[in-house]
Amino acid sequence: MPEYTFRPEDLYLDPIGKIIFLVICIIGLILFIRRAVYLLQMVKIGKPDDRYDNIGSRLSRVLKYVFGQRRLLNLPYIGSAHFVIFWAFVIISLGTLSFLGRGIINGFRLPIIETWLEAPFLVVLDVISLLAIIGIIMATLRRLFVKPDKLSVHAEGYLLLAMIFVLIASDFIADGAYIAMTGAEEAKWMPVGSVLASIFGHGSEHTLIYHIMLWLHLAAFWLLAIFVLHSKHLHIFVAPFNVYFSSQKPQGELSKMDLEDEEAESYGATKIEDFTWKQLFDTYACTECGRCTRACPAYASDKPLSPRDVIIDLRDHLLRFSPKDFASSNGKGDEDEEGRILVGPVIMPETIWACTTCLACVIECPVFIEHVPTILDMRRSQVLTMGEAPPEVAPSLRNIEQRQNPFGNPPAERSDWAEGLGIKTLAEDSEVEYLLWVGCFGAYDDRNKKVLQALASLLKSAGVSFGILGEEEGCCGEPARRIGDEYNFQMLALTNVETMNGYGVKKIITACPHGFNTIKNEYRQFGGNYEVYHHTEFLETLIREGKLKTETGVEAQAVYHDSCYLGRYNSIYESPRNIIRNIPGISIREMEKSYSNSFCCGAGGGRMWMDEHTELKVNQMRAEQADRTGCNHLVTACPFCLSMLEDGLKGKNLEERIKAVDVAEILNSSIKSDSKELNR
Repeated sequence: MPEYTFRPEDLYLDPIGKIIFLVICIIGLILFIRRAVYLLQMVKIGKPDDRYDNIGSRLSRVLKYVFGQRRLLNLPYIGSAHFVIFWAFVIISLGTLSFLGRGIINGFRLPIIETWLEAPFLVVLDVISLLAIIGIIMATLRRLFVKPDKLSVHAEGYLLLAMIFVLIASDFIADGAYIAMTGAEEAKWMPVGSVLASIFGHGSEHTLIYHIMLWLHLAAFWLLAIFVLHSKHLHIFVAPFNVYFSSQKPQGELSKMDLEDEEAESYGATKIEDFTWKQLFDTYACTECGRCTRACPAYASDKPLSPRDVIIDLRDHLLRFSPKDFASSNGKGDEDEEGRILVGPVIMPETIWACTTCLACVIECPVFIEHVPTILDMRRSQVLTMGEAPPEVAPSLRNIEQRQNPFGNPPAERSDWAEGLGIKTLAEDSEVEYLLWVGCFGAYDDRNKKVLQALASLLKSAGVSFGILGEEEGCCGEPARRIGDEYNFQMLALTNVETMNGYGVKKIITACPHGFNTIKNEYRQFGGNYEVYHHTEFLETLIREGKLKTETGVEAQAVYHDSCYLGRYNSIYESPRNIIRNIPGISIREMEKSYSNSFCCGAGGGRMWMDEHTELKVNQMRAEQADRTGCNHLVTACPFCLSMLEDGLKGKNLEERIKAVDVAEILNSSIKSDSKELNR
């Protein structure tokens, strides 16, 4: 065993060195705080948004998605690299406190080092730091050679990785020099440092190496901290808070606008300060990873929408200003208000109208940015404040306002689909257990009338007590709200709620995920509190309870298409699949994009009534995805999807090979005929 003549004071900085070290720390801290205060002040220009409830649930989400990196680990390669880099950053921060403390206080040691936690802490610090270096190499290679679509690859990313590498490497080398000089007892818990010490060799001549690493570590730490607050990597500090403050409301619930505010100068997000503070905070959290854009059906079909770029452009626009620009008249009297207009100068109109509101971007985002509500707030401004919208949606909005349906059919025809089927309206008999909410497609679209007829047949077969509103049912208002016409939506919602409450409605069944989401999650804002069931949920229960028995085989190779408003919005994935599995003769397959990763049909967000201006069409892309499974039945549970998918199959000349059907239709064809009380 070598004898160590090293004295600890040989590692201490002299008084002048300590002063310089302390001054650098103070300057770094001042610059860091100054930038942080500016960023917080800019967020505060946003409107209020209560995100302070459900503390336990919020902390749980942080544990799962920040510390557990759950969404990132869906991508094994980069997810694992990011996981170790993240944890290295967290743990190395503790090591850095200890390391920097030695530059100011002789013999400084973190309190954790003085406890039984010393051994595991040192081992974990060494191992995770080594894994982080591997992760840095993986991330660098990915940027250099893989270059994933829409990933931001520029000098900032390489600079950040380099600074983290220097931070880790300087710590390792300093540990090696320290062990080589002292033979420190804790060296047995520092495998990497011990290996480096053996390379350096025993002796006290490594003091210079140790001091160089100390200063290098100091420089890397403060440069990294300040650089992050001035770069796209701001998310490193912001992401945990953004996840914590993410919405605890149902995914499908949009905020209710106060249309009676007489002091309001505009509605929706006309200028940057019209967003809530959380929407502004979202822009800081963007990692620019591009996962939202890669999941976006509008982007995939060559439309001018990249959810990532929307958030980045809003962030860059926000940070063009200073807090004083919004101080005059509470943010409304600035001389350069025109310079803060969003749609046109910052976000192109065609960008916000390309959105199908499918929510894929929100589900994919690892830091819980809420892209869709932000886009819809700009739509609200366009419609309500600017009076602008794509010309093709004007007739539909006018029809919704005047005739309570987007097709323009007379309200008196709303129950024609049920003619001769013995279904009573609530006006005729309100003593029923369930209201069957028909929806505009079920009432007026010839193809979807068949779905409602099949559903009614199944409900009668199972002995369910139900009725309809008939011509008293108006459009649920969902298309109007997603297009941005909040006024139209609120008038419809208030009328429908008044009608249903007047009949004492408590339970509702509907075959339309859009109506299902609206009535279940948004009518509460207007006093409508109901138990709402999508028909797939309800039919699955009837099968499970033995009230519906499948008998007739249906020879089919089926693939199920997840509706965005049923799946991502309301997490109903298995009910429709379980129904299909209960039908004899059917084999069920999955498309390359299914469940929460499903691909939109293209009809959401009012795009059912907007023209396609690109060669690629979302519904045709989805039809091709179905065809690649070798299926002959494309099954869905949404009238919007059924209409779009049928058109998509026709557009790709697949209608002879693949039949698009609703779950209710295919189930109804397999029910024992003698058990039906209603025959279509």
